[in-house]
Amino acid sequence: MADARMPLRVITAAAIFDGHDAAIGIFRRILHAVAITSYQGGAVEMFTHTREILDANGFDHVFLFGGGGGTILPREIEYLKNNEIGRIYSPDDGRSMGLVGMVQDAMQQACEIDLMEPSRFDSLDRPVTADDHGSVSRMLTMAENSTHEDFTDALARTR
Repeated sequence: MADARMPLRVITAAAIFDGHDAAIGIFRRILHAVAITSYQGGAVEMFTHTREILDANGFDHVFLFGGGGGTILPREIEYLKNNEIGRIYSPDDGRSMGLVGMVQDAMQQACEIDLMEPSRFDSLDRPVTADDHGSVSRMLTMAENSTHEDFTDALARTR
């Protein structure tokens, strides 16, 4: 389990300003993070594509979650869950868990990701440029959470 003191970074997005932009603003203030929501449907494609982009760029540890009122079908929610693409909160979740319950659930799942897992830093064995967002992100995580010695060692490997 990740150190409880580690900061979480969350991203929020709404496809267009369709009412969900107000809801995402509430989540943003509560979570200081990012989530995806849409009235337009297409959740499977949107979440799958986002997951593919994250994985391809070294961000496979990022926890995706979102909702979409009644536009995300139960079979789509199940598909995304079964394929470990993301956690989608349905209208039933909203009724049974409430906003606070959904936030607590998302944060609990996000906190189960160990950002300091040593294998995440194996790629830090060559110079890091600003264009290599994955490596920059790992270096920031190390700077914030590792010992001075571990960070100095990693920095030396990237020169």
